[in-house]
Amino acid sequence: MVTITQQLREYLYRPDANTFEASLMLARYSDPSLDMDRYLHLLHAWSVELGNTISCKDEVQSKIAKLNQFLFKEKGFHVDHDDFYNPANSMMHLVIERRTGIPVTMSVLYTTLGEKVGINLQGISFPGHFLVKAPVEEGIFVLDPYHRGASLSEDQLAQLLKHADPKATEDSMLKYLESASIEETVMRMMRSLKTVYFRQKNHEQTLDILNIMLEMNPELVDERRERGLMLRELQCQNSALADLEHYIRHRPNCNEATKLRVIIKKLRADQAMLH
Repeated sequence: MVTITQQLREYLYRPDANTFEASLMLARYSDPSLDMDRYLHLLHAWSVELGNTISCKDEVQSKIAKLNQFLFKEKGFHVDHDDFYNPANSMMHLVIERRTGIPVTMSVLYTTLGEKVGINLQGISFPGHFLVKAPVEEGIFVLDPYHRGASLSEDQLAQLLKHADPKATEDSMLKYLESASIEETVMRMMRSLKTVYFRQKNHEQTLDILNIMLEMNPELVDERRERGLMLRELQCQNSALADLEHYIRHRPNCNEATKLRVIIKKLRADQAMLH
């Protein structure tokens, strides 16, 4: 039987893959009965409705303004300040039903709908806050779909970057403004969901997301460490030891190296006592 993880992994290699459909596939982990076609058809209907208001002669700024009007005023999408860490905000079908999400899910919806009506939009996996850019002849517009598609200035971007990474320099800004691939966007969504479950102390769901991420990409070293520590909490000593040994081999000089080596030594001792 093909698992949802296998389906998602195979889908990401398709030349016609898009982040919206991938986000629906991801949501099926939590809701296996999810009717993906319903939301694909809904997005198509929205694109037709929005497309009827846009002319091929419209400038990019005008098209973006109409996209913002459609999503945030006519369809009522809004910021959820009071319940940001609700898992529903990370699941695309519930984002559509509830008309609210987190930066990455709102950006996926925004870019997909925009592209369907002829706006060249690309996701940006910016530190701390997923964004969108619209390339134009004179450069790019950087937009924040989480805040009603607001256009961000260079100063605002610098402040966002400083808040997310105080050690970042202005020279690194160009790197952070690079377009995110579909794989990077899906991983960003999974990291967001993992954080939500971890904050809720929902170890089982956190572990499920970590397992999915590592099945999708076994080279994720930091997630290997997180899973190892989670498995240790759940008393899965052998699996925890394997993950933490893997991590320390790849990050021998990390800040937590001494602490992790103590944990590994204890796990090995416990393992020896059982044999």
